[in-house]
Order: sequence, then C-alpha cells, then structure tokens
Amino acid sequence: MIDVPQLIFEFLTTTGTGLYTLVGTRVWCPLAKAEWKNETAAIVYHPAIESNHGAATEVITGSYVFKCYGGTKQYTNARAVYRALNDRLHGVALETKTEGSIIWAEQVVSAQLPPEPGTAYPAHMATYKIITQ
Repeated sequence: MIDVPQLIFEFLTTTGTGLYTLVGTRVWCPLAKAEWKNETAAIVYHPAIESNHGAATEVITGSYVFKCYGGTKQYTNARAVYRALNDRLHGVALETKTEGSIIWAEQVVSAQLPPEPGTAYPAHMATYKIITQ
C-alpha cells in the first residue's frame, strides 16, 4: 500500500514548478517542523478522509486539507502560495512518482483564514479530493 502523504510531498516538491519556487521543500504533513517560525512560505497538509477501494487495485480516494502560508503578514503572499498549489494540483491527471501515482486531484473548497495566533500571519486553506494508486 502506498504512503499517500509521502506521494503528495513528492508531487508538491517537484523542482521546476512555480510552487517549488515559492516553498521549496517546506511542505509538511501533518504538522510544520517545530523550528519553522512562519517567516518563510510553506504548506502544511493533512488527510481529512481516506478510503481504500480494495487491496487488489490499491486505489485510495481522500480529502486533504492544505494550509498555505506566505511567510509574511501580507495575505497576498499566502494567496500566492495557494494559487501556486492550485496550479500544481488542481486538475492533475496521472502523474507518477516513486511512491505511486496521483490519478486525479480536484479542489473542493478554499478560504482565507484569519491570522495565526502568535505570529499574526495569515494563511489560505484549500481542500482537495485526491485519487491515488
């Protein structure tokens, strides 16, 4: 069985993409690294729901919540990370990585979040339906 969070990490940290230009490898699941102080652009994601369609096919459908941070107190920077995430992930059809394949990804909802307690940095949240194999 594939490790879906690892597959998503590999997909989002592919070099040469607009998303990689903004966040590099600062993509974490389910929590940000303790030393990260929200002063650089990053994404933190976690599965909300996962369901396996059968061991024979190893197809897994899930909903994943992504929080996009711009690394500043400007909401426009968090939104830029969200837009790069959406450009990379929404509508992707069959991309294979070491851990498996993303068959389909579709944004379900997105929203601006209030500033984080402690840093006052805004974030943008998006939920995607992702099908993997």
